[in-house]
Amino acid sequence: MYNVMLVDDEEEVRVAIEKKINWEELGFKVVASAENGSDALEKALDCQPDVVMTDINMPFMNGLEFSKQLKAELPATKVVIFSGYDEFDYAKEAIELSAEEYILKPIDADELHHVFARIKVRLDDEFDKRRNFQILEKYYQESFPLFREQFIIGLIEGHIESERLKEISAEYGEGIRGNFYAVGIIKLSFDESQLNADSKRLLSVSLNQLAKERLSTKKNYHCLNYLGDVIVLGCFEDKEEYNEFELELDQICKLSKKLLDIKTIAGIGAQVPVLEEISESYKTAKDASTYCSLYFENQAVSIKDLEAKANANNLVEKAKDYISEHYKDSQLSVDRLCNVLNVSPNYFSTLFKKNTGLSFVNYLTNIRMEKAVWLLEHTDEKAYMIAGMIGYDEPNYFSYVFKKAYGISPSKYRQKKDN
Repeated sequence: MYNVMLVDDEEEVRVAIEKKINWEELGFKVVASAENGSDALEKALDCQPDVVMTDINMPFMNGLEFSKQLKAELPATKVVIFSGYDEFDYAKEAIELSAEEYILKPIDADELHHVFARIKVRLDDEFDKRRNFQILEKYYQESFPLFREQFIIGLIEGHIESERLKEISAEYGEGIRGNFYAVGIIKLSFDESQLNADSKRLLSVSLNQLAKERLSTKKNYHCLNYLGDVIVLGCFEDKEEYNEFELELDQICKLSKKLLDIKTIAGIGAQVPVLEEISESYKTAKDASTYCSLYFENQAVSIKDLEAKANANNLVEKAKDYISEHYKDSQLSVDRLCNVLNVSPNYFSTLFKKNTGLSFVNYLTNIRMEKAVWLLEHTDEKAYMIAGMIGYDEPNYFSYVFKKAYGISPSKYRQKKDN
């Protein structure tokens, strides 16, 4: 049933039109009427009629001006204009306003019936097309995540031809934009004999969901299940975002142990500048994950870590040298050190502790405490000055750390030595 609105400044005309034909038999229902264009426009915006039948000659706002404003607000609404013989010159303007029909007064019942029968056919046709389009659009929107996943799989497999890449990217690459890209692979780590195929699939789906939830605020990360693994594609504006990517995947590995009680490892591929090279990043991510599965657990390792593994001892020695030279800097951190060494903080922390038995923070603290003891024993510098000389901006915090290490405050330590 389609809604009709009648507009004429004479009430008897509106009533006569409403009674001339059997509206419901034609599939219409008169839902509103108005006596001028201004009032009609307000009512039309409220009731959203499918068809408006309006006279031309009305006070305040004539039918043509009303029709023009109505079409601007409700372009899908059909307009039927009627007028007297002396207003026939308005017909041309009515046609320009995309009026469906133009009827001369006095309105004949048969003509009115035929006019609305024709309009009914047009409305039905438009409704069917719109409904079919909406169904297709709904299906497309529901399927779009799958299309994008297939696009990403095509990228990592390197199966998309270069000449088609731009076209396919425009269609399915929403959110896959950046100046740099990298692929991460998160793998379940377990004895193959412990789980059947169904359990593996369920764990992989759970891991993918965990990754999506963890990365939900990151518009430039895309997760999907692929061959039993979770693939994460990172799209970066700056090269520095690669380090954050590593950290996020490392956190997912640790969360998977905590929340799902499953062991995982992650390999992170090389950073590449174009979509065509994402398959290369994927290959290096596989290399990194293979290495990680041999030596680590619940941790992410990047390809640059893998490239540094042959010089692990040398890397630790370089780190020690750097700490020895820069321990006075209060801004010294593991992130800063790793930027200098070109290695990821997670990999370095594991490697450093394996080689020294201490974390970076504990090692740095020991170096600073040794320097503090030497300064207390061989100089007359006050404790607050010594704090700044060994990398502590806050003297109180220096005293706290010193007392924790030696059981007494710096000033008492000096007194004890002097005695």
